[in-house]
Amino acid sequence: MGWARANIIYDTYHKTPEYGTLLEVMFMLVWKKRQVIQAMQVRAMAQSALGGKDAEKAYKDFIRELTQTEQEQKRDVLRDRLEDMKKISAIKVTPLAPVHKTRNIKKV
Repeated sequence: MGWARANIIYDTYHKTPEYGTLLEVMFMLVWKKRQVIQAMQVRAMAQSALGGKDAEKAYKDFIRELTQTEQEQKRDVLRDRLEDMKKISAIKVTPLAPVHKTRNIKKV
């Protein structure tokens, strides 16, 4: 949903965002993502004109980039792993005390 909101803001904003603001960063990310999607779309169309398995792969790559489902699944897995790590309690370690052993040496 964040991607959709970012695109709406990008499309409806009527001036250039101030330099160094979060809004400027968001605009840059939206612009870059749109460039990637456009390039992948052109690749998919060109590859489909040639046909073959590469056309199917190019189309699937384009759809994957467009929908970002793979990245969301990775984030969910990482979030679950992080939650699991938080459940691990700290291991208490106590230092070993030095033990002095005395040896009886017999004098001859």
